[in-house]
Amino acid sequence: MARRRWHESAPRSIGRSFSLALLIAWLQACVHTGEPVPETEEDGPPANAAPTTSVSALQDLRQASPESSTPGAPSAEVGELLAQAQWALAARRLTHPPGMNARDYYHQVLHLDPANDAARQGLQRVLDLSIEGSLRAAHQGNFKRAELLLTRAGRFALQDPGIRGARAYVHRLSRQGKTSFPLSGAAVRARDATALADGLRRIAEHAVEHGAEIEIHTADDLQGLWLFDQLRQHAGDDPLRATIQSAQEPEIRLTWRR
Repeated sequence: MARRRWHESAPRSIGRSFSLALLIAWLQACVHTGEPVPETEEDGPPANAAPTTSVSALQDLRQASPESSTPGAPSAEVGELLAQAQWALAARRLTHPPGMNARDYYHQVLHLDPANDAARQGLQRVLDLSIEGSLRAAHQGNFKRAELLLTRAGRFALQDPGIRGARAYVHRLSRQGKTSFPLSGAAVRARDATALADGLRRIAEHAVEHGAEIEIHTADDLQGLWLFDQLRQHAGDDPLRATIQSAQEPEIRLTWRR
């Protein structure tokens, strides 16, 4: 992957007073008291899915953090900031909260050592995770969150083609209508057209009205082909387009442009 250049000036003093020693002491206090380490829902997945970093792992990160690549740079401070950035990444604190997120820590490293490869690669990782989170939110129908993540990422990589492509994709998804129709597994397996008739008629009418793409989810292709044949009978002379996908429980999904 081509290395990108970052043009935004790094924050000069954000979180500098929050030393690693204090951070470790804070985490140890959480461990001893049983209190969970708080996580943000702004940048990453839900708290129960976010990766966690133990105190010992954080100490290992500090020892393993690459030294500054520029002679004379304050390597101890650089190593501490890189460890804090790694912790922020693990907690999915990508660009929030201010002063305690991976992006800010990496910018502080570049302020001290502009040639630091670990910080540049870290910023690319922040960008990739932001785009990934945005697309995941969009697929879940949470377009407000998807736009928020892209906006935050765009503040330091506005011209990145990944940001532009993700924003266009989210916009297209936001203009689509979607609905799904669960079906009786027993009726589908028994090819019971009578039991499914009313539901399939409504699906066919909806698909014709919106010019929708049809996804037929069934246990095997033969069930899917049978359902598609039933839909075509209900649609009459109107053409239908469908794909068949494997699933444990039968379901028909429609997608159309608004």
